[in-house]
Amino acid sequence: QVEITLPPEKKGEQETKVFGDAFVFEQEKEDFSTQSGVKIVQGDKWIRAAEGIYRKQDETLTLSGNVQVEMTKAESLLSEARLREIKNKEILAGLRMPTRLMAKKVFIKPKSRAVRALGEVLVTQKNRMARAEEAAYDPETEVITLLHQVEVKKENGDWVKAKKALVNIADQTFEALGVEESKILLKK
Repeated sequence: QVEITLPPEKKGEQETKVFGDAFVFEQEKEDFSTQSGVKIVQGDKWIRAAEGIYRKQDETLTLSGNVQVEMTKAESLLSEARLREIKNKEILAGLRMPTRLMAKKVFIKPKSRAVRALGEVLVTQKNRMARAEEAAYDPETEVITLLHQVEVKKENGDWVKAKKALVNIADQTFEALGVEESKILLKK
């Protein structure tokens, strides 16, 4: 297996290692691809996919074919200073749990940390689950958007089915739009 090490963009960030059975490089464009299985490791995060393509021009890593993303803690998406500002215990607990994302295709902008997943998207954490046909994380607004056939289940048994759901880390809110069904357990 071939290994490519990409140095961190900024001081204090971790290097990224890309593994594959074979790579194709386009030196002029600084692009590369692998079609024989890819594994990407950065600190406590890893990604596996059947194919991977990196385009320097738009700084996008496109992964396809049973993509799996695993993070020991989702809080790695945010800065330490930003984490200290979050007071909502449920959001903090979610950010500190191991998180797995699975999808048919995932687009990652490594510099900005923006992520978009398409096709049978499933995000799991311990006793939580979110399912949709499309999901995106915008690091500028700190909003996670779930679209099309959205289903969200919490560890206490609450669940909602909707056309769209927004998890706003900045505002520390959850919003479901176009709710089709829901079940919320009332405390005794």
